[in-house]
Amino acid sequence: MHKHTPLLSFLAILCATCATRPDPAPTADPSPAAKPDATQPAPAPPRPRAPAQPVQWIWASPNASASEVVALQRTFDVPRPIARATLRGSADNRVRLFLNGELVTEHDEWRTGIEAEVGPYLRLGSNSLVLCAQNEGGPAAAWAELEVEDPSGRRVRVVSDGSWSAVRVDADVGFTSWEPHDFDEARSGPAHSFGPLGIAPWLDVQGFPPIAAPEVEEEPDEPPLAASALELLRGFEAELVYVVPKRAQGSWVTLCEDPQGRLYTSDQHGRLYRIVIPSGDSRAEPIVELVDIEIGSAHGLCWAFDSLYVVVSERDPGRVCGLYRVRDTNADDELDQTVLVREFDGNGEHGPHAVVLGPDGALWIMGGNHTALPEPIDSYRRPKTWGEDELLPTIPDPNGHAVGITAPGGWVVRTDEHGEKWELWTAGFRNAYDMAFDERGELFTFDSDMEWDVGAPWYRPTRILHCVSGAEFGWRTGSGNWPTDWPDTWPSTCDVGRGSPTGTIFGTGAKFPEKYRRALYACDWALGRIYAVHMTPRGASWSGEAEVFARGEPFPVTDAIVAQDGAMYIVTGGRGTQSGLYRITSKGPPDGSRAPAPQLSAEQEERRALEKLHVPRERTSDELALIAHGLASPDPFLGGAARVALEHTPQDQWGSVGSTCATPLPAARFIMASILAGSADPQITDATLEGLLLGAPVEVARIDVLRLVQLALLRVDVPLDARERLRMLLRWDDAAGDARIERELARMLAWFEQPGIVEKLLQRIDASTTQEDAIHYAYCLRTVETGWTPELRARFLDFLDGRARTFRGGESLEKFVGVIRREFVEAIPAEERDALGIRLEPARSTATKSSAVPAAAPAFVHRWTRAELDQLLHEWPAGRDAAAGRAAYDKATCATCHRTGDGGGATGPDLTGVSSRFGRADLLESMLEPSRTISDQYRDTELRTTEGDLYVGRIEAERNGLIVLRRTPGDERVEIDAASVEMRRPYPLSRMPSGLLDVLSEDEVLDLFAYLRATR
Repeated sequence: MHKHTPLLSFLAILCATCATRPDPAPTADPSPAAKPDATQPAPAPPRPRAPAQPVQWIWASPNASASEVVALQRTFDVPRPIARATLRGSADNRVRLFLNGELVTEHDEWRTGIEAEVGPYLRLGSNSLVLCAQNEGGPAAAWAELEVEDPSGRRVRVVSDGSWSAVRVDADVGFTSWEPHDFDEARSGPAHSFGPLGIAPWLDVQGFPPIAAPEVEEEPDEPPLAASALELLRGFEAELVYVVPKRAQGSWVTLCEDPQGRLYTSDQHGRLYRIVIPSGDSRAEPIVELVDIEIGSAHGLCWAFDSLYVVVSERDPGRVCGLYRVRDTNADDELDQTVLVREFDGNGEHGPHAVVLGPDGALWIMGGNHTALPEPIDSYRRPKTWGEDELLPTIPDPNGHAVGITAPGGWVVRTDEHGEKWELWTAGFRNAYDMAFDERGELFTFDSDMEWDVGAPWYRPTRILHCVSGAEFGWRTGSGNWPTDWPDTWPSTCDVGRGSPTGTIFGTGAKFPEKYRRALYACDWALGRIYAVHMTPRGASWSGEAEVFARGEPFPVTDAIVAQDGAMYIVTGGRGTQSGLYRITSKGPPDGSRAPAPQLSAEQEERRALEKLHVPRERTSDELALIAHGLASPDPFLGGAARVALEHTPQDQWGSVGSTCATPLPAARFIMASILAGSADPQITDATLEGLLLGAPVEVARIDVLRLVQLALLRVDVPLDARERLRMLLRWDDAAGDARIERELARMLAWFEQPGIVEKLLQRIDASTTQEDAIHYAYCLRTVETGWTPELRARFLDFLDGRARTFRGGESLEKFVGVIRREFVEAIPAEERDALGIRLEPARSTATKSSAVPAAAPAFVHRWTRAELDQLLHEWPAGRDAAAGRAAYDKATCATCHRTGDGGGATGPDLTGVSSRFGRADLLESMLEPSRTISDQYRDTELRTTEGDLYVGRIEAERNGLIVLRRTPGDERVEIDAASVEMRRPYPLSRMPSGLLDVLSEDEVLDLFAYLRATR
């Protein structure tokens, strides 16, 4: 960057010693973010080869009846030509082995096993191995091992383990008559693993009463919540317009309207439907028609340019995710032409979402944080200079969510009618599902929280965000979420709290009272509610206040629109839940007035003028003056818009802007722009930072100054002597009791290895009054390498093994604390660990000792069928004992995988408030058919290595060329060389075992469901 001499008058005021500073070191630090005096790292050790999965004895459950027949299935890919394939296996007591539907062999002696060459039964691509096994009394289990080699000796190895799916076979079918085409995927669950070959628990397992054969039942649909049961604000009323037949039309997740007033919707994992609402007779049944085109599984629908635009979001069979244009080409009022406008790299609940028509005539599209930018992109309102920008090493989510996904996170792009030009508008969302324009053309969204982070210092609630041009909203993976008060992110309009955001609309056009016509409506799927957010001007943006407009139980609301008739239409559904179409109207006289939109304030108009400069081009003198004026504004939206405009400005024009930066605030923003644009001059940057740290001007928030120093350390080659001066200017006393300032100082002084920082951070941990503060200081302390004594190590370990274990929060909180402990302990020299008696967390073994006996399972009570449970639970149980319900919940081992409140496991969805989104029938379905619908957050991943080994589990971390997998079964943590992975895909089987309710009596089932409904 040019040395802008007009800045020097300001710098001289702030730092009189600048002119006599020593010259920079002749060679720059090779890494801008490297710690001072960092030594060269040792050569990387050889990549570990993850231990091969052992062959395991498996069955459908630990409780086998004397004559029980089960089917055990594993699908797998053969990627290369087959030279040899060997299948081994046996069962206690009989087994039939099938490959791709054909019987390969039978066997009835579990002690010896059988071996067969099976190459002719296999094919390139997808294959299926199935065991049909029968017990003849006592314990029951089966095992199999298949090795497939190609001509070069490369192999694929499939072994029996807990990743197989299992189902009990109807007694009327029997062992000898059952065929693989009878395998009922919907009723299957994960196989139960007793342990690897070599264990002998079978003689010790007690017999169980015979289990009734499963019945093939037609499961009834449960009506959605009655309109009369919806809680609405006074003055509004609701109608249940249509009950969606779930088995025929699926679970609906989106809405739009065409010019004729007809609605369109999509099943989350199915087809599109057109809905004709009869006019004039509210009692008439809507006409619902299947749209006869071969796309669906959409999260976004929009009618524009005489076309239906569809964002296909689920990579279901035959579906390619992307933006599609669907048209009627022969004027018969039927959509018949489908064109893929742009394919998207991402799918599922964090994939591509909404498409809306903007007031500028462009199509605007929202992408979740698991969706890559839809390159090629022609222009970037958000300058393409983003990075993780976190001073300390980030901890990936220990439960494996969003591991390896980096900035920019979720995004908004816009394109034209034909999808020819694409522009990135803003980014940094976690997973916003929808967006909406107000009457003035301002764009807003409802972004999601990461509920697993609750209780951690990096947790951020669900938020209403003003999606201005060029903004960065600071989502980063794992612990890397940016604090919301950093100056390089934009503040929220309104913080809402925990939830699961879905549809977002403004009330524009509704026949509602004016206050509610102006409101933003934000749908929350998890809590079963719709918020009305009322906007008040705040500087160049707005602040919002949220009130609950509608709520119900269950009311899993997915989308809403204001239709041409002035009513609000709402659809519920998602994740296979029962759908309903509702209409909400105002009880008062129709209010169809169209008062003009409120005028923008002068600051809001100035922000819009600056946003017009968010394109790279030469500036006029008036435009440069506008940028300079914005940089000096205390308003974050004006200052941010000006900074982004400067980043788009050609470098040779920066001087005229810099000449006006004679006060701290514009100078700080000017330096931030130069850092983010990659054009910062180290000398000017260093001088400005020293001046800001010394002067502590009140017009520049201390947080802003500290963040600016962090960005310089991350992105600029600041000489070592300058770094040392900056370090000496960071003082704990500057915090003046401000917890946020103390957090940032802790982050920075830990990075600097400030002398005495270990004792200081331990003091802060001891004095912290919130668990968030304590975790933050521990998070910083884990990275400090120097200044430790045995006493200080023992003190930190006492905290990690004591007080930290009492912290409560989201599903990942305990594991985050565990990672902090593990990284701290692993950094202690082995000899010191031994001397202090510090032990690493016990490693989970892939083997089980031969003397091991499976843990006793709850006694079998009754094989509950869907029909019996529907009859028993014809309505939500009431008046039951909460303590008994919790005991039944524990007995059925629900807490092993699920949370309620702040306790429980993390491998399945949080069941807190489950009745707000699941009806009784939907909850039953999820228990009895857990693999039918699996959320992205809880789906396992299947990996195949070049060695031919198959692994199934949650990816816990992926960095430095290693994949850390928490393997199924056994929850063993293994490291796999990423370069050795030749196939990676979502695994279709839920971890939830089948038959969990079979250990409960009738009263216990009633108590369990009452307990689940009461969780809040």
